[in-house]
Amino acid sequence: MPTVNLVRADGTPIDHESKFQGSKSLGLVFSGVGYNYRNPLLYYSKELLLQHGCDYVGVDFKYYADPSFRTLSDVERYKRLSGDNDIVLEEVHRLAPEYDRIFLAGKSMGTSTVRHCLKDKEILKKAAIILFTPGGEWNEFILELLELDNPTLVVGSLADKLYTVPNLTRLHEKKNLTLHELQNANHSLEVNNVQEDLAALKEIMRLQEQFIIESLS
Repeated sequence: MPTVNLVRADGTPIDHESKFQGSKSLGLVFSGVGYNYRNPLLYYSKELLLQHGCDYVGVDFKYYADPSFRTLSDVERYKRLSGDNDIVLEEVHRLAPEYDRIFLAGKSMGTSTVRHCLKDKEILKKAAIILFTPGGEWNEFILELLELDNPTLVVGSLADKLYTVPNLTRLHEKKNLTLHELQNANHSLEVNNVQEDLAALKEIMRLQEQFIIESLS
């Protein structure tokens, strides 16, 4: 069985979880700053991948638990993220030859990790992309997505200031891309009404399951 080794140069581990079941498909779930694979959207994304037979790795940089991270400038935070993304990319590249299909799912900051992984040709040719509420690199990421033929699912809210950007309308015209937009949800895709949030989550999971099935066929 494969093993996962995510360790920074200073010896500190990057928090992660994994489950391998002998599959030819791998699902990777990358957490946001304060929204990880224990939270509903990513937890059920993980469960869907496992349910459909994929091996699974979840990654959480845990910046929310690091007081020093909050004291960094934007430039220093980006440098920290880039370094951690490099470590993840190296590990996914090592795992990639064992798989025919690689799902890259990211929430907010985790979409930056997805973007980073797509720079690797071995990963790119096998990748199916799942993006939830993209983060600060979204405007640049859109331009790159427009050039790709990979199956892609994007879920966002029109009320999320990080989602509505000048190039967004071009995604509506792109083939191989499913775009699901909520109207008034926040960056966690919630409106703080339990029944409405559960209904929205159920629809997102329905779309994601359909995406996974089609990407595996």
